[in-house]
Order: sequence, then C-alpha cells, then structure tokens
Amino acid sequence: MDRQLTQTTRPDGLLVGRTYDAAGKLDLLATPAGNVDYDYFGLTPCPGCAPGRLQRITDPSGVVLDHSYDGLLMKSLTWSGPVAGSVSFGHDASFRVTSETVTVGATSSPVAFGYDNDDILICASPSTCSPAGTDALKITLSAGNGLVTGSTHGVVTDTLTYNAFGELASYTGKVGASTVFSEVVDTATNPRDALGRILQRVETNGGAAVTWRYTYDLRGRLVDVQKDGALFEHYDYDPNGNRTLLTTPTGTTAGVYDAQDRLLSYGSTTYTYTANGELRTKTDASGTTTYTYDVRGNLVQVDLPSGDVIQYLVDGQDRRVGKKKNGVLERAWLYRNQLNPVAELDGSGALVARFVYGSKSNVPEYVVRGGVTYRVLSDHLGSPRAVVEVASGTAAWRADFDAWGNRTLLVGTADFLPFGFAGGMLDPETGLTRFGARDYDPVVGRWVSKDPIGFESATVNFYAYAMNDPVNDQDRTGLGRSECIGGCNLEALGCYLSTGNFYYCVAKYAVCVKICHDTEPPDDPPNICGPGPTSGSEGASGTGPSGGGGGTTGGP
Repeated sequence: MDRQLTQTTRPDGLLVGRTYDAAGKLDLLATPAGNVDYDYFGLTPCPGCAPGRLQRITDPSGVVLDHSYDGLLMKSLTWSGPVAGSVSFGHDASFRVTSETVTVGATSSPVAFGYDNDDILICASPSTCSPAGTDALKITLSAGNGLVTGSTHGVVTDTLTYNAFGELASYTGKVGASTVFSEVVDTATNPRDALGRILQRVETNGGAAVTWRYTYDLRGRLVDVQKDGALFEHYDYDPNGNRTLLTTPTGTTAGVYDAQDRLLSYGSTTYTYTANGELRTKTDASGTTTYTYDVRGNLVQVDLPSGDVIQYLVDGQDRRVGKKKNGVLERAWLYRNQLNPVAELDGSGALVARFVYGSKSNVPEYVVRGGVTYRVLSDHLGSPRAVVEVASGTAAWRADFDAWGNRTLLVGTADFLPFGFAGGMLDPETGLTRFGARDYDPVVGRWVSKDPIGFESATVNFYAYAMNDPVNDQDRTGLGRSECIGGCNLEALGCYLSTGNFYYCVAKYAVCVKICHDTEPPDDPPNICGPGPTSGSEGASGTGPSGGGGGTTGGP
C-alpha cells in the first residue's frame, strides 16, 4: 500500500527492512540478525482462529510464538523452539478472564478467577472461585469506592488504608498478629503533600522500623532522602534532568553528560554508547562490561568483566523469554500479556514457578514454587518485600530497596523471584532491571537506552527514569512514566500487526487512553488494555495510569 515504511537506516548504519502482504499487514521485518516473520490467519473462519489476525511470529532467536482466539478474545499463547510452553485463557459471557492455565510438557497449572458485580477481581484460586475455597486468595473491597482493603491467603492477611483522596495511606501484611511487612505513607501528622507525593514513609520488614523522609524540587525531582532523621542522599540535576551530583555522608559522586544526555562518567566509572544511543560499555574498577542490542532495542548480550557472557532470548513481541549464561539456557519465562511473566522454566524446560496476579498490575500476588504456595507482600511501587509460605506463615524471602531501586537487603536466594524494584525483572548478575521495552540501571537512576517512543513520552530526557521521582512514579513499560499511555502504545502496535487497519487501531488507542486500567467498555470485547478486566488499586500516588493521584490498577 502507498506510504508504508519499507526501510529504516539507524544512526549506527544498520538497516531494518519491512515488507507487507496484500492486505498491507507487516509480513517480514528484515534485521541484521535475521528475519522476523509474521503469519496471519486466512479469511475463512475456523476453530481457534480470528480471520485476518496475527497467527504466528517467528523470531531470529528461534523462538516461535503462536496465537489462538475465541472470536476476538485471546484464547492462548504458545511458545516453541528454545522456549516451549503455553498460556491459555477462558472467558465468561462478560468477556472476563475466568481461567488461566500454564502448560509445559505434561505439567499443567490452572488458576481460576472470580469477580464481584462491578467486575473487580476478588478471587484467585488453583481450584475454584465458585465459591472460593481454602486454597484461594480472597480480596476484600470497600463497599463505598471499590478500593482494595485487604486480602486473605492461608494464614497470611494484608490490610490497606487510604486518605480522603483515595491515595494509599498504609499497608500491613501479617501472619496472625505478627507483622511481616508494613509501610505507612500518609498520617494526620505526616500527610502526603498537595500533589499527592509521599513526604514520609515508615517501613518495617523483619526488623526495626525505618523512617524515610523525601524532599522534591520545583520540577518534582527527588532531591533529598533522609533516613531516621539524618541525611542519607542528596541529588543535584542539570536543567534537562541529568543527575550531576550525588552527596552522601561519606562523600560525593559527580556525573558528566554529553549534549544528548548520555552519561559519560559517574564518579570513576566511564561509559560509551552506540551511535543509536544505547549503552555500549561500562568501565569501573572491576573491568569493562560490554552490552549488545538487537535493532529492535532489546538487550541481547552482556559480557561481564569476569569473562561470563549473559545472553537473552526474546520472542516476536520483544519480551525477554530466556536467559543463557556462557551459552547454556538457565531460565525461561512465559507471559500472560505484554508485560507480566506468568511462569518460570529451568534450563531443561521444566516448570519451576507459577506467578498469579491479582490487585496489582506489575507484581504477582502469589507464587507457587516446588509445590509450595507463597504470598508476595509488596510495597506501594510493587517492589516485592517479603515472601511468606501461606500454609505455615514462614518468611522465605525478604528484600529492601533504596529510593532508586538498588537492592540493599536480600534474605534468601537471589533467584527465588525474578522480580525486583517496582516489579521489574531483575538480573542480579548484570544489576539491571527490565521494564517492558528497556533496561534500567538503579546505580545511576537511568535507562541504558533512549526511550523508543522519543518525544511521545512524558519527558524530553530520554534516559531519565520516572521524571526523577522514583518514590512516587514508576515506568513498567519503559515508554515514559505514563503506564496507561505506554500500555496503549504497545496494544496499538499489536492491533495494527493483527488487523493492518490503521484507523481502527487509532480509534481503539483513543478508547484505551480513556479507560485503560479502569474498566472495559461493554462494547469492546477485543480487550485492548490486557487479557482481562482490571481490578482495584493499591492507591499509590503517582503509580496510576496518568502518573499522578489515583492508583495503579491490575487485572488477573
């Protein structure tokens, strides 16, 4: 068709070619690593297909991704090749996801979901939610506003309170009368500020309570962090939001940048970049770390100073589905949507962990590992802080993070959960956290590559994370801090690849921006904001769809 993009020449000289089928849908993406091949269902109706929609994507990594549908609803996602398994969905007459089943070889792991009359998720169970049994996660809601007020799973309970604006005030996870993890971010004497930002946070995670105080500049950037009344860190920025100085009680660390906001040095650590703006090398006292990307922007290899080589497998939808170390597959992941891993596999391809989501969109409510079910207790950003066995109440894992996401405490094994700061996928060997389209370095509080959507994001600094306010905001898509807009961009792309109808997808994008992570319109069964309707929120200021007020919402 006329005016369709056929070739892109990147700043580094690499070419990306595009060919289309007779209907104008993307057929082949030609890259230096090989072709990404797109196949579509024919126009004849058939079981499990949606005429004209995307059927298969074959990635140069060898990972093949197949889609099947129930009308316009996603019925299953199936991976084959180096990573193999499937995730299937069942829906009711209201288009709600009522079941989600992971199948790996002969192993099947089903989960049932239940909703209230307002279509808000209130149950997740390995057996049934009709009615919810003793093995179910049961979520309670406020009768007045539908906000999540707590949940029960085995011997583990949690409670949430809110201020008058519906913003999270406190969270407490308990086993019986004993607190496992808690945080208080809004009280009568220490409330949030007029913009809904957290000024004081008191947290307890298996030890004594710690009080954090936060100060922001007139541009909303985090500038001071106090711990128990003493200065912990102070940050200075240049006019474009680059951190130029970190001050702590033990000294200072200066950052130097070029005209494109690329970090050239941070203290004694130096950095180089590709012509496309991706971090290429990092050199510090341990040696040089080298980073390699594909032309779609995915980090695919990290060469560590130790000599170890980390490689990542991605599927045709740019999701990280596997990790190799020195050429040997160690772990793999299957997904329920564009962002959420639902299962972890070991190097042999066996299912080792099942992740079940509920009221939060970026971190699971519970995990099943080794036949044992664990409740995941997370903070206002979705960072997992404690993992508790639901049958015995034993804490199996704990973690603390600083304001920018550096993990400062780990009790348990590093690979028990793949989730880190704000629910991103943490690789402890590289120190990077994967959020959707990009990788984040918490040491410098920046992305390792530019924002793929450029000036469509919420900031003109393409490397800045969450507009330099990591206390209140998050960016789980890697496409600017606006979670809803970023998610809608991803869904619009998938819509276009599936239908080839630009104006149809633009219309759906507009609807998504309006209602994403709130409620699905009854006349929109394609469900553009995820695989199922969304539920109540944790109410964290700044973690909602528009990056302020409200709260992040999540679906099953």
